[in-house]
Amino acid sequence: MYVNHPSLERLRQASRQLASQTDALESVTQRQLADLLKVSRQHVTHMVDRGEFPPGFKVGRCRRWRIEQVKQFIKQNEGAEK
Repeated sequence: MYVNHPSLERLRQASRQLASQTDALESVTQRQLADLLKVSRQHVTHMVDRGEFPPGFKVGRCRRWRIEQVKQFIKQNEGAEK
């Protein structure tokens, strides 16, 4: 049975937005990632700290995530419910 959960809809929207806006990008910043997932930057940090999201990599003091990691995370979590 399909359940339309608000967090699942956010992931679907993020997936569509990611597909349309990031074709030329190889990685995104924490701010861009938070905007895509429609969560705060602090929430992204908490997800990484809890091991719920890949740690990404650093460029100087800025943490970045590869687009493919983000797409994979969205696909894996689209059907997940709490």
